[in-house]
This record gives sequence, structure tokens and C-alpha cells, in this order.
Amino acid sequence: MTTSKLKWNKAGVLAFLGFVFLFSLIAEGQLFGTHLTLWIWGGVIIIWGIAWTIRTKIAFYAVFGILCGLAAWHYTLAAHWYTVLSMKTFMIHLTVNAGFLFFKGFRLLSTQERLEQNARRLFELAAANVNETADGYTERPYAAGNSQSTIEEIRGFGRYLEGLNIVIMQLKGNKTILNFSMTTSPLARTSGEKVSYASFDGQGDLVVNVSKSDYHQFKDQLTFDQLCASVADLFKRYLQYYREGKESRIAVEVQAK
Repeated sequence: MTTSKLKWNKAGVLAFLGFVFLFSLIAEGQLFGTHLTLWIWGGVIIIWGIAWTIRTKIAFYAVFGILCGLAAWHYTLAAHWYTVLSMKTFMIHLTVNAGFLFFKGFRLLSTQERLEQNARRLFELAAANVNETADGYTERPYAAGNSQSTIEEIRGFGRYLEGLNIVIMQLKGNKTILNFSMTTSPLARTSGEKVSYASFDGQGDLVVNVSKSDYHQFKDQLTFDQLCASVADLFKRYLQYYREGKESRIAVEVQAK
């Protein structure tokens, strides 16, 4: 399955920045014998963390980015200048960072990473069936017909997808809303309508909406209704797999490796 319809993902950007970071450190030391690069990259890390919080609505990225950026500055001061900040205080700083990551971040980041990658895969599968680019984004949700399923089947299906970190299930009255996104995290309390979703009512009627931020992750303008219809077809097919006891097919097709 081609991924060319989507823009670069986070892994590609991070790999590129990591290469630039290492190259700049080595080049500065060899060519100039100065120590300014870590000051610059400390600021880059802080800005990156804040930007990712704005994107995903998860505060952890900003807090951890600030801690790591300050650690880069802390190390520069401790290693090259005589101040109250020493290598001992730097090690304390690193311990705080590691503790914050271990106790607060690992599970959150792991879950968010899988949700984002699975959402990308879901959109890649949906976009593969959309070739028209006549109409752009619209705020209007797409009514995708009836799923021919009971509310119990739908909620069991939602719990299964949630266990695979494909969606986050939300219950509102008789509605079962399956939230997913490549941008704003479904884990964020403030995500609201900023995430994409497939919503089933008590009679099994399905409504799909692709968020504006997710839609703009595609390189080209895709016909919005066709994209929503394709997403709806995926959910209907996966729901049918679940009803037939063939849910392992969903994991093989969608779940990020």
C-alpha cells in the first residue's frame, strides 16, 4: 500500500533533525572549537515540545521539551563555564528528566504514538480509494447509512479497536463515537471536534467526519465526501469482521507494527 498521499510523518522529521543535530555538533567543534550549538538546539527542543503540544493538545510534550532544552543549556554551562551550575547539578537535572519520562511519559507517549501511526494507516487505506480532487474540505459530517449492527456489537467492536490503539471510544447517550486522528490526540481532554470520528447511534446509523487538521495532512486536495465514504466503508467492513469473529484481520490490516 502506497503512503505517497500523506505528508512526512513525525519519525521522518525527527530522523532528519537528529542527523542535523549531530552534524552541527561535530562541525562546530572541529571547525571553530566553540560551544554554541547546544544553546541553539536547546531552544529548538523547547520550541518543538511546545509546537507538538499545540498540535496534539497533550501538555506533556511542552513540559518535557522545556526540561530537555534546559538540560542542554545546563550541560553547556556546567561543562564550559564556572557557575553555580555544575556537572553534579546537571546529573540531578537529568535524573528529574528521566523520572518524569518514566513515571509520566512512557505509557502516554507509547499509546499516542500507536494511535497516530494507526490513524495514518487507516487514512492511507481510505485515501487509496479516492482519486478525485474536485471538492475540498467541508465542516459537514458525512451520513454513511446503517451498519446493520446492534448497540452491543458496536460497543464491543469499539472496545476491540481501542485495545489495538486504533481509536479512543467515547459514549454519549446511545451514541458510540470512535475517535482517531493523525494530529490532535484523541487522548487529549480538549480534543472535542478537532479529531476525526466514526459515530454510531443506537439504531446502527453511521456518521463519519474527517477533521480539518487530518484532512490537511494529505499532499493533495481530496474530494471530502469520497474520503469520508471510504473511511466509513472501512469501519463497516471491520465491524463485519468483528461480528463474524474474524477481528484478527483488522489487526493485520490496520495496526501499526
